[in-house]
Amino acid sequence: MRMQEDAPRDADGVLLDSVPEHIKNPAGPLPAEPGEAAEGDVPENAGPGALGRARRRAAAGAARAGSTIRRTASRGVGALGRAGTRAGSAFPSGTRGRAILLGGTAVVVAGAVAGGLVLQAHLRDERLRSAPGGVLALTGAPGEAWHVDLGDAVQPRIVPVGDLAAVTADGRVLGIDPATGAERWAVEVLDAEAVADGARMRCGPSRRAVGSVAVRTAAPSDPLVCVTEGATPEAVVIDAEGGAERRALEAEGDGAGDAGTSPVYAPLPDGGLAVLARDETPVDLGDARVVEDDDGVAALKGGVESAPGLTVRVEDAATGEPRWGPRTVAFDPDLTGGACVVWSEDGPELDVLGDLTWSADERRITASACGISARLVTADGTPAPAEPQDGAHVPWATDDPELGPATLPEGEDIKDVLVRTAGTAVTLTLEGRVVAYDAGSGDRLWTAEPLGDEAAAVAGSAVFGAYTDGRSAMLVVDGPSTGGEGQLRLVGLDLATGEVTWDVAQEEPYAQIASVDGHLVQVTGTGIAGLATG
Repeated sequence: MRMQEDAPRDADGVLLDSVPEHIKNPAGPLPAEPGEAAEGDVPENAGPGALGRARRRAAAGAARAGSTIRRTASRGVGALGRAGTRAGSAFPSGTRGRAILLGGTAVVVAGAVAGGLVLQAHLRDERLRSAPGGVLALTGAPGEAWHVDLGDAVQPRIVPVGDLAAVTADGRVLGIDPATGAERWAVEVLDAEAVADGARMRCGPSRRAVGSVAVRTAAPSDPLVCVTEGATPEAVVIDAEGGAERRALEAEGDGAGDAGTSPVYAPLPDGGLAVLARDETPVDLGDARVVEDDDGVAALKGGVESAPGLTVRVEDAATGEPRWGPRTVAFDPDLTGGACVVWSEDGPELDVLGDLTWSADERRITASACGISARLVTADGTPAPAEPQDGAHVPWATDDPELGPATLPEGEDIKDVLVRTAGTAVTLTLEGRVVAYDAGSGDRLWTAEPLGDEAAAVAGSAVFGAYTDGRSAMLVVDGPSTGGEGQLRLVGLDLATGEVTWDVAQEEPYAQIASVDGHLVQVTGTGIAGLATG
């Protein structure tokens, strides 16, 4: 058959019009494989927040790694083919020729395998960066990597904002790179005069705490919401680049009803603001009274007829635009117990308008006081079930943000799930032991006692944090061996065996530790430090 002389062909005699563009021009852009994001594309389900950032970064990394692998393969095969054609009869035939071809193919395969391993490592790092308590590496005992001196700052606090550690100190918020300690930006929320007069601010979501130390790192805020307290409260909304917006908030007594109490403003991690306030139900104490026995024990007798309940709503912190609510939680006379009794110079008294005890994060908004118990889902304000439910516990730390609550065997004396990976759930028992279970079967894997033999009495307050890289765990515990001495120990555990791999005693008393973008950051006596663990 006669060839078309005017049709462009490659060195192998193949019509170029029939060759895909990425083979004709290997250096150019490559088409996306089925199910793969093209370079620069973002998955539709990326979403906002830390998980969205992780998905976007992972998609970009996957596209780069995938195109590198395909480009290597296409160039390698094409180069081998062109080389063979140009050589013609000079190209070795027989066994030697096959060996050369096989060797070239092996190089291409090795490159593809190496690219795949790089991709796996990249995806693993992205999961750890966005997972609660996730750390890129826990291969060695922690040591100080960097330190930022904050002088005489009172109770600095760490709140993740995007991939930075936002540090609140003396009316300011500093954006700190958790890997290097470099300051990226600073925002003044309260001026120096207000701070000197005792004004306070609160930034980021609240978490369950042991004493004053949160046991889980707060979810990254994007943006960060701060609220100031006092006669002229404000919401200050700070984005990940340090830009800030301000909005005046309702002050004490403005629309708070007959109760005359201040609303509570609770920042949320997605730019929301939960507002908790008493409703306008009048107080009628009925025949309720406080009785003190001979031993000085006070108790409430009789019943309260009515008292203000609680309203809860969530709004946009920057604009005040409502998201949901208000939801009303009525005063419940059956809950008038110890929370209704306060002590003054004159002895025990009945107080149905006492302070709220509350918390608010990306999952739940809770509040309790005399006659009030509220648990609402943050997203929509629907009632939230009590936890744990059906044996499910929310872990303090995971190596994957997609991992949810761990379901564990019934009948076990489990207080908390400290670490959860795809295969293992590490728990803290009521007796102070650390017990690991197979996450699939529920079988017990190992038991460790990093708190010491005498820690059972303080098991509920001796563990302050847990972090993981998926292979090891770091527990933050109290005291050098048995707890109770007011200083921290950082204990490393091998997740496969439960072996204690390192045990570091610190001089810091009950200092906050947080994982931010895969790095550990700690409050110290003089400032903020980064901890190197690998």
